[in-house]
Amino acid sequence: MVCCKSGKCSWYGPGADGGTTACGTIFHMMEMTAAHPSLPCFTKIRVDANGRSVQLTVTDRGPFVAGRILDLSMGGAQIVGMIDQGVVDCSVTPI
Repeated sequence: MVCCKSGKCSWYGPGADGGTTACGTIFHMMEMTAAHPSLPCFTKIRVDANGRSVQLTVTDRGPFVAGRILDLSMGGAQIVGMIDQGVVDCSVTPI
């Protein structure tokens, strides 16, 4: 599997929970979703961070902070153990 991109990722959830995503779905912060600036809606991705990995679906656009390549849902962030860190190095690979 070839890595699409490596960089910094963050997570989001509480303030966006229940809102409509850029892809037209309702955001549920504990689901396995992510926000990416350019991958097509509903692309399945593998995110590797902190020595762990998680499979997510792109359902939103973001992150909107310079230097970050992905926002994981809170549920996805828990799986890779980044809740307390907030921002970590990651790699994102479409699957």
